[in-house]
Amino acid sequence: MQSTESIMGFIFGLIAVLVIFVVIRKVTGTTSRQDYDERQELIRGRGYKYAVITLMVLLLAHVILVELVPHLPVSPALIDFTILMAGIVVYAVYCILHDAYFGIHQQPRRYMILLAAVILCNLLPIVMSLSSGAYRADPALFASLYSNVLMVVSFGIVLLAIQVRRSQLRKEDADEES
Repeated sequence: MQSTESIMGFIFGLIAVLVIFVVIRKVTGTTSRQDYDERQELIRGRGYKYAVITLMVLLLAHVILVELVPHLPVSPALIDFTILMAGIVVYAVYCILHDAYFGIHQQPRRYMILLAAVILCNLLPIVMSLSSGAYRADPALFASLYSNVLMVVSFGIVLLAIQVRRSQLRKEDADEES
């Protein structure tokens, strides 16, 4: 049986996700309908394909790893979460680098601000956990710390991909003007 604290933590986590979802919808101005041109739709389809292939390869590697090493020092849930985030990052980076991540009238700057906020919100628990050292004694705190690190790395990669693509576009514009 789970403790009241863990159940309350789960409920508050769910509420936080819902609040973040509402904030994202308000900040980005996202409606239920996205405007993507045909080229973007094709690229997004390829991005989904690469993300699914990534998930399949990593899940197969996970199955093989579990068979070879029956007692992994990391919980299977953390490995599954890592695999899930890898698929999401592959999709996002592929679409960003091929100009198909944002709809026709969406502003990447808003998303960059939101991604930076998510990264900062995940950095705070990392710093607090590392400074206290409590994660060493409690496996649940290690899982939480790992999740925060994974979120920072994943969203950092997506933010970096947006910045790289924006700098590529600026360079292309400068080359066209000269």
